[in-house]
Amino acid sequence: MMRWQEDIVWQSGKFRVDEQGRVWRGSKRAEKPTPQGYLQVRVMINGRRYCTGAHRLVWHALKGPIPKGLTINHDNGRKGDNTPSNLELATHSEQMIHDHRKLHPGKQKGSQNNQAKLSEQDIEAIRKAVEAGEHRDAVAQRFGISFQAVSKIVRGDRWQDALGPTNRIDGRTHCAHPPRVMTEEKRRIIQEGAASGLSWTDIAALSGVSKTTVARVLRRHRLGGPRPKSGGRMLDGREWNDYPSQPSNQKGA
Repeated sequence: MMRWQEDIVWQSGKFRVDEQGRVWRGSKRAEKPTPQGYLQVRVMINGRRYCTGAHRLVWHALKGPIPKGLTINHDNGRKGDNTPSNLELATHSEQMIHDHRKLHPGKQKGSQNNQAKLSEQDIEAIRKAVEAGEHRDAVAQRFGISFQAVSKIVRGDRWQDALGPTNRIDGRTHCAHPPRVMTEEKRRIIQEGAASGLSWTDIAALSGVSKTTVARVLRRHRLGGPRPKSGGRMLDGREWNDYPSQPSNQKGA
């Protein structure tokens, strides 16, 4: 049967633990600090060095062996405070939950994170805009974030506690994009933007559609430049020449 090192260290008979959780070797304190903030106890037995956390040794000496699969958690978060009342048995996951909920409540959550670019109101607006049919490229440009960030916000992968509709249902992520409707108003904005010499990127942002949609609308209304000289057919049987090239003034697209 495997013996934990605190068991070996304690059975050496070289240490004693007082009621305040301090470890002594003779008349001197036996703990040594580690870079992680814990206190450690070391001993040489038959030419072999053994070491253990002082908190584990304190628990073993005052309350008995530590069950397999459990660790010793410091309730107040101070790793050097091995007072018996500050120690408790916990799994690794329980330690993480304790750290998040009790020691650092709200850490890196929502707008409380110092590096957050958005607020809860922004998240709600983003989700509602995408649900209403606005393209994610346009939403990303409007809020100064990436397309991928918009997608994660809409799916609920980020800002899960913020308001606004998401595609997360029963803990599962549904990535289906909400249907986008091409309205006459959007077509008018696209046509007027092209006639004014705006780039496809600017037109897409104004109309709330993608650049691909802008290109399709312009080709359909034949607002492009000269047709390509190369021949060939599309998969649907139409000639390449049926598709005008992008206007020469679309340098910024």
